[in-house]
Amino acid sequence: EPDIAIITNISENHLDKVANYDEYIDSKLNILKNAKYKILNYDDYLLRNIANTDFISVNSIQDFSFKDNDVLYKGQKVIKNVKNKNLIGNHNRENLLFAIAISYRLGLSFDEINKVIPKIKTVKYRLEYLRTFNGVDIYNDGKSTTPYSVKAAIESFKNKNIHIIIGGRDKNLDYSFLTEYNNVTFYVYGEVKEKLSSLLKSKKYNTLNEAFNDINAKKGDVIIYSPGCTSFDQFKDYMERSKLFETIVMNL
Repeated sequence: EPDIAIITNISENHLDKVANYDEYIDSKLNILKNAKYKILNYDDYLLRNIANTDFISVNSIQDFSFKDNDVLYKGQKVIKNVKNKNLIGNHNRENLLFAIAISYRLGLSFDEINKVIPKIKTVKYRLEYLRTFNGVDIYNDGKSTTPYSVKAAIESFKNKNIHIIIGGRDKNLDYSFLTEYNNVTFYVYGEVKEKLSSLLKSKKYNTLNEAFNDINAKKGDVIIYSPGCTSFDQFKDYMERSKLFETIVMNL
């Protein structure tokens, strides 16, 4: 019986452990049953028809919304000109709106909330900036275990040429929508390489090191390690693979 329950999004995941996608959706919605307050993402079509809910949105005016760089509450501007260079991409704007909505429901004022926003740092291994090397920005998104996380990473750099390393063990998920991006070159390693190399027009690599060493990025490009799979073919967990990528990059 949580005081506040949130669902940031619903997308395919763990289909190797449930009967079907409907069962997975039902299991996620269970958290809402006895919650005092519900905070949901209106931009997810599976959530927008749930009643008695606070909705956040980066695409339309809802209870908590972004308009340009300002935060709105029920259409009224409450936080002006949000500035934090760590919050890259719409997924981080969504995360920020959730944090604001939760804080507001816990009794904090918007002035109190705004004082903290500039201090927010990114989650370790979630689109974490590592360094710029020869004019190429390199990010560690090793916590990524689904193609939707890969999509979020790509859409954070829409006007850049992007090199993305994907790899690991598949969870029977659909990666086909990643082919719609013309500004991305993929490098696929590990167990999933047999499934994805042809789909994503990538060479097959056995290891993360091998894939990274084959990247030919130019000044102004972006390199992202966003595996989009579980780590269990070659690593004990996502932290181990993320640390390896960090070591590779910082030793350039």
